[in-house]
Amino acid sequence: HDWQLERLAEAELGVGAAFCHNLDRPTSGCMVAATTPEAASRVGILWQAGLVAKIYVALVEGHCPPSWHEHDGAELDFRIETSQRRSMQKVKANGKRALTRVRLAAHAETRDGEPVSLVWCQPVTGRRHQLRVHLAHALHPIVGDAKYGARPLGERPGE
Repeated sequence: HDWQLERLAEAELGVGAAFCHNLDRPTSGCMVAATTPEAASRVGILWQAGLVAKIYVALVEGHCPPSWHEHDGAELDFRIETSQRRSMQKVKANGKRALTRVRLAAHAETRDGEPVSLVWCQPVTGRRHQLRVHLAHALHPIVGDAKYGARPLGERPGE
């Protein structure tokens, strides 16, 4: 739990706030915060019922397959297991079910001519590092996410 963010919100907004979910450290995005226990409870109920749609945009290595662009995109349905070191997750047959919907938005190339794709990602389940693990397992790690197989930023192939 990141109490620093809650203290910052209280200092800036003048009210207590409790964040209703987490983001991985290298991730940016909106955070939902509740200012009362009742509001936190209501948000929790919506989250548990699957009524909150979370959609992320990721820049990934390589050109994703055309099937990711068709109609509703593709589903990455790989089971995820927490590794011995809780900081890293792995795709394993005996892991917990994890489902991510992905849709290709665009193909592009970096200034160095390396292929990249912009994808929309919607986690249906909520496993730790789910998007990072699923995209890496599909051979399209998030650009710069060296923890899950991407080349460090600025490194060219073969270096």
